[in-house]
Amino acid sequence: MDPSRLFDELLAIAARTGLEVRTRAFQSTASRKVPFAGGLCKVLGQQLVLLNSNASVVERSVALADALTSLDLNGATMSAGARRFLAERGRSRSGLVEPDSAPKPGLAKTLSLHKKKPQHR
Repeated sequence: MDPSRLFDELLAIAARTGLEVRTRAFQSTASRKVPFAGGLCKVLGQQLVLLNSNASVVERSVALADALTSLDLNGATMSAGARRFLAERGRSRSGLVEPDSAPKPGLAKTLSLHKKKPQHR
């Protein structure tokens, strides 16, 4: 499937599901390009996808697909190519390490209750 057509279809799917997508140029320095295509975020309680207009259409498609895979798209109408791409992104994202939603006990809880006494020889 043509990358531009896929991106346009992903934008249409996002619009039909009510997911707002904004494209902005992410600030970069003269010596360093921002290596981030965008992603899903929450602004004032509303989900929103921010995409880097400096990223390639393929990179923006991946970022948008990753955001869409977090939504329920069972009833969404889409082409077989778009459905296959979203399914593949859903499978590949499953290996990512995402932050836990709840805090863990921390280092203090990992200390042993019984300290070993130093041995003198």
